[in-house]
Amino acid sequence: MKKLFLIVCLCLAVGVAKSQTDVYHPFPDSNAIWRVDWGEAYCYNNSHPQAHYQYEMQGDTLIGIYNYHKIVRVLGYGSYVCGPYYIPGAGYMGAIRQDTSLRQVYFVPKDTAQEQLLYDFNLSIGDTVPGKFIGGAIVQSIDSLLIGSTYRKTINFGYIIEGIGSTSGLLEPPSQLELTPELKCFIQDSIHYYLTGPCELPDIVFEYFSDENEGTLFPQPATDYVIFRFAGYHISYKVMVALFDIVGQRISLQYEIENDFIRINTSGIKPGIYQLHVQETTTQKKYFNKLIIQ
Repeated sequence: MKKLFLIVCLCLAVGVAKSQTDVYHPFPDSNAIWRVDWGEAYCYNNSHPQAHYQYEMQGDTLIGIYNYHKIVRVLGYGSYVCGPYYIPGAGYMGAIRQDTSLRQVYFVPKDTAQEQLLYDFNLSIGDTVPGKFIGGAIVQSIDSLLIGSTYRKTINFGYIIEGIGSTSGLLEPPSQLELTPELKCFIQDSIHYYLTGPCELPDIVFEYFSDENEGTLFPQPATDYVIFRFAGYHISYKVMVALFDIVGQRISLQYEIENDFIRINTSGIKPGIYQLHVQETTTQKKYFNKLIIQ
């Protein structure tokens, strides 16, 4: 009798999960955040995520005949500190819309009007995952995952989750070789529906943590140029220099490397407050600080 009771309970649980996954959980249309870390295996193994950022829905826009929701990328402090950055850009990245009847989500990247199929939650085993950003894999499994109080459909062993997207990130491709993008959390209407790590974005761009003894940056404010020196250290030619504005957008730079300093041309950069990142890639010596251009 006890065994029969357990079997009945198990069948009921499976039935409930199956019935819940038959209900489509739509993509958010406002108040949503996807928090992502992106890096290389070397970066993570040394506790240096290459980039941390989040996607936010910020208002709507009309493209053609459809209404879309704007997707904005906000960079956290410490981005670009380890290895190259494979998905450039910050600020407005594009816009998404969904067709709930087809269970599909579409994306229009910035600087284009070309719509792309980003997610298809109506896939079956054997289908190809669509999309320029996350696509290419063959669907090998369809399952369900308990999110909050309901079960949601998942594709390829939980890699894609209905109503949330990829566990690599909203627009990120799957982890491959040394590349390791990872969705840390998903928030909708202030509720954490998915959480694998810190949900808070690391101190936003203008929290400066470099010790002044690590390097010098002059003149401040800069007009035509600025000079950077690591304290007591000759700079090699394996160095990365990056400049960001107050919203985290990377600014194009021209610079020259001398024996013990870097001369950065600021004459073509509009006045404002920026953040300078310098990293010597051989020793991983780093410097981050504010740069004022007038």
